[in-house]
Amino acid sequence: MNYVGKPRCNIQSAGEMVNGFDQASVDALLEQAAEGLKVLEREYGESVLGIRPTPAFRVATLNHLVQHRAILDYLAHGLLVFCTGVPNKVYFPIAKPGMGASKFRDRVEKRWLPGLPSARPDIFEVLESVQQYRPGNEWITAFANMTNSNKHVRLSLMSIAGCDATVIGLPWGFGMQIGDRGFRKINLEGTAKLAFIGPQGEQLEIRGPETIDRNTVSLLNADPGISILNMKWQEFKFDEYPFQPAIEFLHEVNDEVKRIVDRLAPLLAG
Repeated sequence: MNYVGKPRCNIQSAGEMVNGFDQASVDALLEQAAEGLKVLEREYGESVLGIRPTPAFRVATLNHLVQHRAILDYLAHGLLVFCTGVPNKVYFPIAKPGMGASKFRDRVEKRWLPGLPSARPDIFEVLESVQQYRPGNEWITAFANMTNSNKHVRLSLMSIAGCDATVIGLPWGFGMQIGDRGFRKINLEGTAKLAFIGPQGEQLEIRGPETIDRNTVSLLNADPGISILNMKWQEFKFDEYPFQPAIEFLHEVNDEVKRIVDRLAPLLAG
């Protein structure tokens, strides 16, 4: 059956299928993922307390990864209407480790989603913007590898590891955390400001230029009352992604996949 060059399905049903893309299915999985994160948070807490990942946490991790991979692949099916050919397998394109921009584009153009980069450069830009060769997308390679290994080999393994973070202290409590939980790094360039509003409407600021990361011990230009605290504790980290606690990685997967959906879904429906 050839779907190339025309909508693959224009039937309006409970699934609201538009050009082969079922927004309702994506919404259902995102809603379920939000509930699943509550289970993951609870089981992760039990794992840390017991110094051993619970079976329930490992299985919930599998479900979380598979659901989010399914969301991306649903998006990929919606892209077929813009292609000049139908690939043998349809899945959301993720660059292999070491693959650069030129090779990724060539692979998408000729094999993964034939003709898409030329036909819809706006859509291809979204696909390319989340690849591992673009800074800040380290999560996606680990996500792809972990999903495959959880489905076909074994549940993810984790190691207990020491974690550390910088916490911004305020007279009324903690402002934010930078390091193994929370933000990885904050860059205030030029005259940029980071403001904190207190319960009584009081405001304290950190002013740029300033870089705050897990190793920060003092601030160059901050209002009196703002302090820097360094904290250390134990958490589990996935062997495939030892850069942050396991639960934080799972939250990142959820947030990044939602961001991809928010960018691509309007282009597919238009």
